[in-house]
Amino acid sequence: MKLNVAILGLGRVGTELLEELLKLEKNNITVVAVAESTITPGLELARSNNVSIMPFEEIARIGEELDIIFDVTSVPEVRSTLRTILQENNNRHTTIASETIVYLLAMVIEDMAHVDLLHERKGH
Repeated sequence: MKLNVAILGLGRVGTELLEELLKLEKNNITVVAVAESTITPGLELARSNNVSIMPFEEIARIGEELDIIFDVTSVPEVRSTLRTILQENNNRHTTIASETIVYLLAMVIEDMAHVDLLHERKGH
């Protein structure tokens, strides 16, 4: 199974997720795009790996070619806007995964086991 994913928010947790997902590209997981509004190590990592960098609204409009959007922004308005855009485009395929899911992945992926979830807000 091939999965196309995007990451919104490349702070510490989002950067760790990006690092791990880039390692999995040989396993048919492709990071299609990222969104980050500030210069972070994760943004630089995305650039150096030729991952598209775009506003989160544009990512939401990619369409059903995108399987998962990992939202690690901790901004409720971002998730709400994502849902609205997906609904407006009748996209019933793309899943929005919150930072809670990212934290679960962090606990499962051995190399990410040291990541602490800094965000207080949980998924909707």
